[in-house]
Amino acid sequence: MLQIILALVPVFALLMVGFFARRHGFPGEGFWAPAERLTYYLLFPALLINSLSQASL
Repeated sequence: MLQIILALVPVFALLMVGFFARRHGFPGEGFWAPAERLTYYLLFPALLINSLSQASL
């Protein structure tokens, strides 16, 4: 059970950092829409391609 909690703590910590950053206006409203678009169209596909290229066949 402790291993599960230790695996989930960094995920929730990152979510909380992002939540408070956006709530306090850091780094600004104009940043979030392009950042979400970059993540969806570039970074996530790159992660998928990298993971698939390292998969054991």
